[in-house]
Amino acid sequence: MPGEPVIVLPWSGRGVSDFYRTVLIGGVKMKIEVLGPGCPRCQTLEANVREAIRQLDIEADVEKVTAMGEIAARGVMSVPGVVVDGEVVSTGKLLSVEEVKTILGK
Repeated sequence: MPGEPVIVLPWSGRGVSDFYRTVLIGGVKMKIEVLGPGCPRCQTLEANVREAIRQLDIEADVEKVTAMGEIAARGVMSVPGVVVDGEVVSTGKLLSVEEVKTILGK
């Protein structure tokens, strides 16, 4: 309507769907932690997590946690492990991309 104030938001270059989820409907970026000392299984799990995020087209921060003290503090005694938004969702298993997608799609 004429005379109505216009709110201009800075554009970050992200896709419109990301903008819509994050700004317009108050979506929150998911935080995913991959727990493990950096062994090949842990590296593969991290790659599978990143691929699942890409395929699901969701916005998430992925962090590697390699310090065994931090891993144990989360109650994880068998690696690799996955934590989603503070909740341990998998331990001691190399999840496939499809398994990660199932977990993240909940």
